[in-house]
Amino acid sequence: MKKWILALVALVVAVGCMEESTFTATNYSDFAVFSQGLFLTDSGYSFKVTENASGTTGWEVEGKRFHLLCDILNRDLDIRLKSLNPVTIKDALPYQEDQPEPDDPVAISASLGSGYLNMIIVYSYNPSSNYSHKVDVYWEAHGSNLNLYLLHDGNHENSVYMDSSSLKQETLFYSIPLTEILATATFDTISLTLYEMEDLSSGESKIARNTYYLASGGNL
Repeated sequence: MKKWILALVALVVAVGCMEESTFTATNYSDFAVFSQGLFLTDSGYSFKVTENASGTTGWEVEGKRFHLLCDILNRDLDIRLKSLNPVTIKDALPYQEDQPEPDDPVAISASLGSGYLNMIIVYSYNPSSNYSHKVDVYWEAHGSNLNLYLLHDGNHENSVYMDSSSLKQETLFYSIPLTEILATATFDTISLTLYEMEDLSSGESKIARNTYYLASGGNL
């Protein structure tokens, strides 16, 4: 089952409630793989696109991973596709204690599903800059805990250091494979550490290093 743990206002996608009587939903979002004409979601559904309102074409690529937003139309799981974004599959790297740890913040929504850490990542950037932002996920086994770190090197392009009116936002869709990592040991918890922007009571902002627990015990 999909387990959403982080939700930030700039990023939240409204997910409609599934009505048991009709099995319909509006603005349902999930990560999925396209296979044999269907979207196979991380939540275990098999969706067939009967209406494409996304404006996206050429997505019928076998085995390709996407993030989708749709309306579920009936019990047959026919859907109205509203948006579709290709997902980058990127391996987590071994974490080194002495490695540089950039602290440029991100806003993120994250879930575990189908052996992946799925993330929708939003960061700020200066459109006049030629700096190439870099986002990586690192992993570290600490006893029975699997610690994941999301590090964003953005050349300090955020509203703590810059005029926010000069910045734009970029959205990334990432899936980080965890199956091989989870096979190396028995873990009791999975956590994700990242840098976020936090507003202070004074009206100013700061960068905070926060850790979230994604799963524990029987939820792994």
